[in-house]
Amino acid sequence: MVRSIDQKWNIGSVVLPGRMLLAPMAGITDQAMRLICAQMGCHFSYTEMVSAKGYLMSAKSAELLQIHPEEPPLAAQIFGSDPQTMAEAAKRIQDREDRRIVMLDINMGCPAVKIVRNGDGSALMQNLPLAGRIIEAVVRAVEMPVTVKTRMGFFEGQNVSAAFAKMAEDSGAAALTMHGRTREQGYAGTANWEAVRQAKQVVSIPVIGNGDVKSKAEAEERIRETGCDAVMVGRAARGNPWIFADKAPTAEEQYAVVQRHIDLEVALRGETFAVPFLRKLMAAYIHSAPGAAKARASINQAERADELKQRMKDILLGG
Repeated sequence: MVRSIDQKWNIGSVVLPGRMLLAPMAGITDQAMRLICAQMGCHFSYTEMVSAKGYLMSAKSAELLQIHPEEPPLAAQIFGSDPQTMAEAAKRIQDREDRRIVMLDINMGCPAVKIVRNGDGSALMQNLPLAGRIIEAVVRAVEMPVTVKTRMGFFEGQNVSAAFAKMAEDSGAAALTMHGRTREQGYAGTANWEAVRQAKQVVSIPVIGNGDVKSKAEAEERIRETGCDAVMVGRAARGNPWIFADKAPTAEEQYAVVQRHIDLEVALRGETFAVPFLRKLMAAYIHSAPGAAKARASINQAERADELKQRMKDILLGG
C-alpha cells in the first residue's frame, strides 16, 4: 500500500526515491527541463521519445539522449514497430559509456498523426500481438528494466487498458504507464482514471497513472483512488516545475528559474538555436500572468538570450 507520494519503491532493480514522475514530452523534456524538475523534487524522469530507427542511423536522434552532468539517473524512451530494430536500439542505448540511463521505456501511446501513420506509438494498441513481440525483443536485448507507456484505447470510447496491461506483463514489461485517454481524444476532454484502476487490477507489475494531474495533492488522490503505484505528470509541469516542490513560487523565484532555464538551453544548443526554441517554453511560464497574450508577443520578438531574459524580467517583476 502506498502511504506517501515520497515513499521509495522500485521498478525491477531500479529504486525510485518517490512516486511523482516527469512524463516524456517531445520538444519539452530535454536535459534542461529534466534537471530543473529534478532540482524541484521530481522523483524520476524520461528522455524525449527517440526513434529506434533514427537512433541507429543518425547522430541527430542520439542528441535527444544527451544528459546533463548534474542529472540523476533516468529512463530513455524509444518508439518504433519493428521488434529487431527496437531491440538493437535498446542494446546500443544500454551499452553507452554514460551509464545513467537505467531504464528503457517503449512508447506505445503517442497520438501524433505522423507517428501513427508509420504504425508506431498508439497504432500498436490495434495490434497487441506485435506490441507483445516488440516488448519481448527489447526485454531479451537488455538487462535493465523495460517499461511501456500507452493509452486506454485507440478509438473514442474504446478501453483496452486491462488487455494491454496483461499483454505487457506477459511479454516481460517491468512496469506500465497508462494514460487515461484514447488516441482519438489526443489531449482533449478529461483523463479516465478508471482505466488506470482496471489496468492495475489485472497485473502484479507496477502501474503508473497519467493524465490531468495538476498538483501533488491530486497525485496522492489518484493513487488512493486507483491503487496505482505512481503518477506521471506531463503538461502541468510546463512552465511550472514547482508542481514537484508542491509550492506556489514568488515572482522572484519564477524569474530565477527562468534565467536558469535560458542559460541551460543556450549551453546545450547555442544561442542561435536556443532562443527560438525557448520562446514557446517561456510562454508557458507566463500563461496565467496578466496580459499574457501581449507578453507572449513581446517574448516572440526577442532575438538574443539577454534580451529574452530582460523581457521575462519585465513581465514577471515589472518593468
